[in-house]
Amino acid sequence: MATNDTTLSYQEAQGIFVQWDSLHDASTWHGWLSGFLAVRKGRQAPKEISPWYEQAMLWLDITGVEPTSLEIDFLSSFFHQTERMINDDEGEFRVILPHSKTSLAQRVSAVAFWAESFLLGFASYNPAQAGLTKDAQDALRGIAEISQITVGEDDEKELEESFTEVVSHLNVLVRVICIADLTPDDTLH
Repeated sequence: MATNDTTLSYQEAQGIFVQWDSLHDASTWHGWLSGFLAVRKGRQAPKEISPWYEQAMLWLDITGVEPTSLEIDFLSSFFHQTERMINDDEGEFRVILPHSKTSLAQRVSAVAFWAESFLLGFASYNPAQAGLTKDAQDALRGIAEISQITVGEDDEKELEESFTEVVSHLNVLVRVICIADLTPDDTLH
């Protein structure tokens, strides 16, 4: 089980992305990276962070940023720890989100952006969703539904409980995709 993922910190990553004037938060980055790695599982997964980093910087429209060696070290750790969560079929996947003391509206927005970004990262390698199992297709549809989530006007306690359930469900949907056989069927043309 992947237990070494506790160092994946929203706050630490967010500090880097704020310095870079990124329009996207750490959840968005983690979502994109998770989708990027999930679709590559069992294939030619990058051994270095540079392919992810370069694609992410283009996607996030960040130019003229030269990361420091400490930022590169952190991004490398962020990449490899996310990769371990994706590749660990027995472990849990954990979406990286703002701290629970952050307003519910901000956390809900972060979940929606995480889900949307996961789909974009996934589509960066498999835009036609070729060769996906029905379970993986259903999980992607579920993630697409979560990307549309908004805060309702229910009781605060009920909203918190619903939020927790949505995040748990999102983690499960990602796990379904991660354990699915995503290898394209070469017999289809």
